[in-house]
Amino acid sequence: MLTKPAPELTLFDKLSRLSFLQATKLLGPEGADLIAAGGKHDIDITTQVEFDQDRFRLAADSATVTLALSPAARDRLEWRCSACNVPCEHVGAAFSLILEEKLALRLADAPPDRVPIEGLREEALVAQALAEREERARTEKMRLLSVAPQEIWTDYTVTNAASGKSCRVGLRGWQPGDSYCSCPDFRKNTLGTCKHILHTLEKVRRRFPDSVRRRPYRQRDIAPSCRSHRSFQLLLNLRPVQ
Repeated sequence: MLTKPAPELTLFDKLSRLSFLQATKLLGPEGADLIAAGGKHDIDITTQVEFDQDRFRLAADSATVTLALSPAARDRLEWRCSACNVPCEHVGAAFSLILEEKLALRLADAPPDRVPIEGLREEALVAQALAEREERARTEKMRLLSVAPQEIWTDYTVTNAASGKSCRVGLRGWQPGDSYCSCPDFRKNTLGTCKHILHTLEKVRRRFPDSVRRRPYRQRDIAPSCRSHRSFQLLLNLRPVQ
């Protein structure tokens, strides 16, 4: 495979090949923490990001982050924040977004062509959206940490290995709408699931025997919850009578 000499790499080339380790080095000793903190920002790519061959711009809160090529910058990739003169959470948010959303930013190869969404009915739209998240759950590298390793229905921290971004998954069952995740996609998509929940379910499916997997989740305390899978519901989960 032919590769360009380093001086000939474009901004697109640099960002498409950017790794988590490289991004942390660009931000200094606290780079990993800044990227993790920036990953908590809820960013809308269509309204907050501008990206062309010369620069990448992110409007994050009250700051604008710009990435561009510069011969004087480390690894030829220069970052600037309109609000801060030092490595900051705003720049961390830009790097976290690039590392985790390379496909959406057209920095990675697109999946095989699918039927345009304009020609799909609701059931087909839901099926396609689920298939896309299942594909990402299967192909993206994620680290899973359980709050209670001996239990299947518990809380998990899921960390994306590419971006360092973490989210919290509360695993409560096998069906869409049973579990929840702290990620922005879960809050918006109304599917009742996301790539993090799907990844967690697949991991625990292999980790626990069938006898454990068949046991339903038991609510231990009174807890309100919202379910937006297909229709909105406000639920009050009660502790079962002993």
